[in-house]
Amino acid sequence: MNECIEREIGGYMELEHFRGREYHSGALRFHSARGAIRFAVTSRKKELVYLPLFLCGSVAQELTGAGIQVQTYAIGDDLLPEAAFAPKKDGAVLVVNYFGQLGNETISRLKQRFPDLIVDNVQAFFQPPAPGVDTVYSCRKYFGVPDGAYLYTDLPRGDYDRLPMAASAGWMAHLTGRYEQGAEKNYRHFQENEERLSTMPLCRMSALAMDLLRAVDHVDCIRRRERNFRALERELGRWNGFTVKNCAGAFMYPLLVDQAPKLRELLIAKKIYVPRLWPRLSGRAEEGSLEARLADKILWLPIDQRYGEAEMGYIADQIKNTGIVKG
Repeated sequence: MNECIEREIGGYMELEHFRGREYHSGALRFHSARGAIRFAVTSRKKELVYLPLFLCGSVAQELTGAGIQVQTYAIGDDLLPEAAFAPKKDGAVLVVNYFGQLGNETISRLKQRFPDLIVDNVQAFFQPPAPGVDTVYSCRKYFGVPDGAYLYTDLPRGDYDRLPMAASAGWMAHLTGRYEQGAEKNYRHFQENEERLSTMPLCRMSALAMDLLRAVDHVDCIRRRERNFRALERELGRWNGFTVKNCAGAFMYPLLVDQAPKLRELLIAKKIYVPRLWPRLSGRAEEGSLEARLADKILWLPIDQRYGEAEMGYIADQIKNTGIVKG
């Protein structure tokens, strides 16, 4: 006789269990990217982490809350740590792959420069990790899931396996609400979920998020994102203060323009929701610095898999119709 399995059988139907494969199925799974970074740092017994100044302040908050010292460094025009940056030997260095512009050859060279390197691939979900480099990815930045992040690492799994699993079944209102009613009516629920994730203890990814991620058509996502990126580059590239390449499954189209704050307001009024991703940086950015310019003057234009040529054309037309970009 088969051993009894302690599970509920029968009754009303639940959310479908999807049979696909997660894109990063070989990685460790966490509730958030900042939690994954914290795990990598604490598991390697690091008491000091260097963060780029151009980064969301929530990462620094996560680390300092765990008793880890944080210092910041400046980046150059190539989006890499400045040549003069010289971390202490016992400090870990977090490098952000901004807009997916850093290839793995560059990351491998950085690993030689910074042996205790962690790469933040939050803006490069479909880029594989460089060999031997702790690498973090975010699911929520790319897909409609309530939580989720991945970490590639060679750390032992013991501490990870003892972590509790996040519970997200009661935190789907911003996703299901947007599906039926739109973003504006449900933005409050989105903010509530963000606050929840920022105050949660370190957890593994929820079973619900894992299930939803198995339903994603990754090949189609990459194709649509790359096509949408090309469309905006074709229409807006002449005004872009940034030279950006179209990477695999790009995150957003970063349009660098001097009057970005005004243009952002005009776009939001047209219900084109353009976020200011990092209004609070890891540290204080000096006026006129590269970090301050990037934080204030980048428009993060949506190019994700929900949209196609028509939406990209509409975004480009609305930007050009403001008269702010011309020439």
